[in-house]
Amino acid sequence: MIGQSITILIPPERHGEELSILERINRGEYIENYETVRRRKDGSLLDVSLTVSPVKNAEGKIVGASKIARDITTRKSAEEREKLLISELDHRVKNILAQIAVVAKSTRQRSHTMDEFLRSLDGRIQSMAAADTLLSQSGWQRVGVDALVRSQLAPYATDTNITISGTDVTLATAEIQALTRVLHELATNAAKYGAFSVPSGQVSVSWCRETNGKEPHLTFVWRELGGPPMVSKVQANYGTNLIRNLIPHELGGATDLVFAADGVSCRMEIPIKEA
Repeated sequence: MIGQSITILIPPERHGEELSILERINRGEYIENYETVRRRKDGSLLDVSLTVSPVKNAEGKIVGASKIARDITTRKSAEEREKLLISELDHRVKNILAQIAVVAKSTRQRSHTMDEFLRSLDGRIQSMAAADTLLSQSGWQRVGVDALVRSQLAPYATDTNITISGTDVTLATAEIQALTRVLHELATNAAKYGAFSVPSGQVSVSWCRETNGKEPHLTFVWRELGGPPMVSKVQANYGTNLIRNLIPHELGGATDLVFAADGVSCRMEIPIKEA
């Protein structure tokens, strides 16, 4: 570096700022924590914080400058990550609030009393919160179907009334949130009218990953046995409409919901978004 211009450390588009710094030094100013970019020996760029002080001779005349450049790459990376996280949080919060607004409106339209509305809304929000907890624990990446099913059915489970079986399949955020809402409605209807409403009732939940010459999808089956007949009670309410329409509408999958004398069955095909 001896005998070479300081500008070899400065990207060409930033040469103007060096002239500004020198003008300030010539006026006797002290520059502290000036954040900019400089070049390494290999030509790559480096975030730095500059401290520049005028150097004076015995007569007080400015004859040079003392410059310290501190590497702030780690801090800048942390700041960029923080901005990204805040932006992602803002996006997720707005999405969740929008979902809650839709759920609240639909629940109110289908509720006969304020108490019924509050109970239904609370249950649906708690269900969404449980799914978000699983997603948060996974870093908002993918969640296993087994963990989701068990978290949604935990409030209704006894030692004998639920059978759960399935292969090791994980789903992305959109699929997890949609399946959560459907599972909540299936379990709620079962608790009100179906297999969970009587001691002898049984619920079987199973799933597997399939291709069948198409894109991979999750085949998910809910089956109730031993509950009271449900045909006349729940075919046209908010919950059953959501069960029938959410997966096809939001994920492009398919849902077959059947009410029969021996209980409710629901078969879903959910497209799997690969990691």
